[in-house]
Amino acid sequence: MALFQIGFSGMLLPALKISPGSDREWMGFFYQQTARYVRDYPDEVTVQEWEAIDGVLEYDKLAEAYNPITSDPVKFDAYRSEQTWKERKAYFKAWFQQFLKHPGVYVEASINGCYGFFYPGSKEWYDYLDFSSVINERGNGFFCIYHPEPFKPLRECLTRGEAMAKELPVIGLFFRHGVYVFVTLWRAMILAAAGKYRYAAALTPFLGNILVCIVSPYNANTRYLLPVIYGTGLSVMAVYSAFEKGGVPAREGEVFKTREK
Repeated sequence: MALFQIGFSGMLLPALKISPGSDREWMGFFYQQTARYVRDYPDEVTVQEWEAIDGVLEYDKLAEAYNPITSDPVKFDAYRSEQTWKERKAYFKAWFQQFLKHPGVYVEASINGCYGFFYPGSKEWYDYLDFSSVINERGNGFFCIYHPEPFKPLRECLTRGEAMAKELPVIGLFFRHGVYVFVTLWRAMILAAAGKYRYAAALTPFLGNILVCIVSPYNANTRYLLPVIYGTGLSVMAVYSAFEKGGVPAREGEVFKTREK
């Protein structure tokens, strides 16, 4: 991951003159907390806090733009692209001051933005039936790609089949984010408790992915959890491999020993 960040994102993309992502992407987590604070406690915002917030976000748009499950409206509709580092520093100072006054608002904003990744009752969703991308580097034109129209009946048939599968016993569990997250966490705890740190370390990327989901811009959006979903089989096999090779204590002091070949 370090090589990817340094080599690919840090060196190759700039060398190819590919534009970097906006700072609003990683700032969205904090913007969401500020927007909820402004919505819930507008009368407690001081003049200094108002000026600091308005330097990076259009203050008058925050309360209306706030959506509990996604930071996209705030970070796109209210974001000031011309903001300076001095203004950003003032914003974080105001952010911290408001946190001290009402920390519960920040907790609520954070939980509303990620609970769907942990709640087993929440079913996965996605809305990528069509694709479209916007190119702003040269002009303000749109470059759109759509699925072939002749395959529309097949796509609709598959979509209906998936919707039915989500409601089936057992099979429906595979469409729930919380199942994958808690299976991964459970396996990591088993390995750590048994002292199998080498195998537990193999799950580090997936645990990191779960942390990323906590600050993701859209609650329960499947694409942010894909590494964990695809890696669940690996986490299960890590436990099996660890105990198959080294043995594991069983109930009443018994030991399952490795099978001799």
